[in-house]
Amino acid sequence: MRKIFTLSVFILLLSNLLSFGQTAKIPYSNFSNSLEFKGQVIFMNEANTAPDLSNWYWCVSPIDDEQGKTHLFMSRWPNGNDMNGWMINCEFAHFVSDKPEGPFTFVSKILDNSTVPATWMKSPHNIRIKKVDDTYVIVFIVQDSRVGNVKGQKTCMMTSKSLNGPWTPVGVDGVVAQPSTDPTFWTYNSSIGCDNPDFDKINGKYYVYFKAGLAPDDRMHYGYAVANKLKGPYVVCDKSITDNVSYLEDATTFSWNGERYLLTTDNHGGNTGVFGAGILWKSDVKGEFGPFHLSNAKIGFKLLSDYTPIPPTSSYCYGTVLKFERPAVLMRKGKPAYFYAPNTCNFLGTGKPGIFVFKNNANGE
Repeated sequence: MRKIFTLSVFILLLSNLLSFGQTAKIPYSNFSNSLEFKGQVIFMNEANTAPDLSNWYWCVSPIDDEQGKTHLFMSRWPNGNDMNGWMINCEFAHFVSDKPEGPFTFVSKILDNSTVPATWMKSPHNIRIKKVDDTYVIVFIVQDSRVGNVKGQKTCMMTSKSLNGPWTPVGVDGVVAQPSTDPTFWTYNSSIGCDNPDFDKINGKYYVYFKAGLAPDDRMHYGYAVANKLKGPYVVCDKSITDNVSYLEDATTFSWNGERYLLTTDNHGGNTGVFGAGILWKSDVKGEFGPFHLSNAKIGFKLLSDYTPIPPTSSYCYGTVLKFERPAVLMRKGKPAYFYAPNTCNFLGTGKPGIFVFKNNANGE
């Protein structure tokens, strides 16, 4: 026990040392300061008899139904592929609970390599779900087996009238954003294709936000594809809409108190000054789709260790920095009421990522 405790303390100290002495370049938001730790989310196995320890869980997207139950739509892949499994055999699974903290029981599998809309598609990932008008919308990415690396990633969309499906791809194979073939266009030759999407209806139009760029640095930004109708056609914007000076990813978008936000990671700390923090971007124009500038942004979330002690028996699946990725919010009455995100740390000690949930006690940014 002493060896385990010593290792845990060392990892926590190492994580804190990475941010020690750093000076934040932008203010901390009320959102980041008011997150109340609720715990690690437990997912039941498909028989709903015990917690699922056989899959790696990563992307999380929450939504409430009309009865007040919370549904989580998850990216997951079987044990045996470590973190690289997301590029190989990722699938989407649907879970439900009577409360946002869980535990969550299994409902169904939604999409996998055998049910993707086209034969060239592989390993659906980066799931996000919203309800607009009277329709549920899922956006996600796929690998393109014809390309054979992440440069082939494309953003796709499916819709349904029910949280339980069936899910139907829009347009041609569901693709709504992909790299341009025009060498002068901002998405041309994107090193990661078009990925990390989210979706919302804004002022009567339908927007799919996604990330693209030449390299994982200040040349990689967020943009959008927009349509006048839910099922498209979608047209990609002429230029990117974030002015990040360092790498970012994993946007989720929402409206709060009449403002439009993107909540992203700041993986290397170059934008916020705090390694592994989140960025809460606010649109320059109140309630509009963008653009978003760092001069109008705040730190959106901190590290896991800033919110709760780390149990000494915890495990770590990649590195030891306790930063969140794939941030997501559960909206209730126009407020991001709960925050969810995966982390390298797992309080159960399984060696796989942990998914954590927080309650937002702030009434504004």
